[in-house]
Parts: sequence; structure tokens; C-alpha cells
Amino acid sequence: MEEKKILEEFSKVLLGEYGFALICLGFLFFFKTLLENAIYGALFLAGNDFNADDIVYIYGERKARIVRLTMFKTVFYMYDSNRKLIVPNRMLYSLKCEKTLPKNGDNEKPTH
Repeated sequence: MEEKKILEEFSKVLLGEYGFALICLGFLFFFKTLLENAIYGALFLAGNDFNADDIVYIYGERKARIVRLTMFKTVFYMYDSNRKLIVPNRMLYSLKCEKTLPKNGDNEKPTH
């Protein structure tokens, strides 16, 4: 009986003093993926490297068009399979997207 009372007192003190911290820690672990996607989405949207309707090459060989950029996911239309590819934003940086740059000055004639 003595051990049970000691264990009860210990759990009351632990939950009383550290209960809020434990609840917050559990909350963060539960929403870790959601927070990661939101952070990477904000970083991806903040830059102007990729925009909706851009043509990109995934891994340098699969042609795709960016259909939608959101805070949590990016949607691609894959030309080779006529399907859409939904990628969580935390995985975008490992996807290795390449974008062709516009050719500057190809249509201009030399001025000399």
C-alpha cells in the first residue's frame, strides 16, 4: 500500500507541475508533419523560383506542369502518364525539380 501511495503522489506532482508541458509536447509530435509542411510551403511560396503553370522536369527527365501550390502540398500534372502527382511540401526539396530558363537575347540582332 505504501508503494501505491508514493506512486500516486509522484504522478500528481509530475502531472501538476509538468502536465502543461507534456500536453504541449504531445501536441507538437501529433502535428509535426503538418507544421513541417506549412514551414516548407511558406519557404517554397515565398520564393519566386517556381510558380503555378511552370513547366518543370522532375529528376531531370519527367516533364511536368505545376498545377497548384498550396501551403501544405504541391500538385503536378505529369505529361508522360496524364496523371497528377501530389507532393507534400516537406518533400519538395528532395524532388529535384528543374526549370528551363527563358532565352535572353536570342531574338535580338547585334547592334554593331
